[in-house]
Amino acid sequence: MKKAVTALFVVGTIVTVLVVGMAAWHLRAATPPVRKEQKPCEAAQPMPPASSAPTPYLINEKDPPVEVHPEVTARLIDTLSIKTFSETVAIMLDVTKDQTTRNEAANLLHRSGYGGLTYDLIKSLGSPEEGPLWRSYCIQHLLTNAKGASDVELAKITDTIRCAIADRHTRVRREALLALCHLQEPLGRETAIKWLTAKEGEGARDVAIRCMEDLNLRDQAHAIRRLATDPDESTAVQAIGTLGRWKDEASRPLFEEALKSPSQRIQRAGRAAIRHLEEAKVKPAEATAPVGP
Repeated sequence: MKKAVTALFVVGTIVTVLVVGMAAWHLRAATPPVRKEQKPCEAAQPMPPASSAPTPYLINEKDPPVEVHPEVTARLIDTLSIKTFSETVAIMLDVTKDQTTRNEAANLLHRSGYGGLTYDLIKSLGSPEEGPLWRSYCIQHLLTNAKGASDVELAKITDTIRCAIADRHTRVRREALLALCHLQEPLGRETAIKWLTAKEGEGARDVAIRCMEDLNLRDQAHAIRRLATDPDESTAVQAIGTLGRWKDEASRPLFEEALKSPSQRIQRAGRAAIRHLEEAKVKPAEATAPVGP
């Protein structure tokens, strides 16, 4: 009798445990998971389109480590060891990190298809804590992100770069002008012409000339000639180089004068420009004629 009672007690206990366990499992399944509190930078990020939503991890835990050029491996230990987008974004936005690591984090996010990169770059660009170097990198990355961006995102990128043309940092203004010209924005052309002579163009005239060459604004050759003897070496070199590649015969005296400059860079630019002029004189028939014995 006692054995029977004991057996019933044991069976009852087992059944009770099973029932309670199953009830707890059902209750847990029916309860939505508690979301982690998002950081401010994550909460404000726009979600990428469903069609282009990135995978949740930059590096699959089962995948081999990402290969990085040996020269920068030591600087990118933190970047390579992380997995989630939020952690990569945190590194990119961390003002205490060195610029190479932050730049590589931005590149990694871009390659991974992270949908909030444009927002985070714009946010970082507008931060008063950021210096000119990183903020100029932001312009570069925004330009990279412009390729393949939606109309809404492209408009946001373009508007941001337009504003940066009047930035407090010369380095940022330079990158903004290059970006606007690359995007074929009318403001880029207007600014490039204006900066050849305007005070706000100081420190960026070489970039203005480069943009004019990229846009093939040969009608501005007369204005560029005046900068071939500019006190700023970079400006003079760029002016001579552009006029030479345009094979501007009217600039020959400037090229010959450049050969007398104490600056080796200006001398080299002058020699290259004269070479372009000489090449332009060669007739097609002469250029392709076989060399005699």
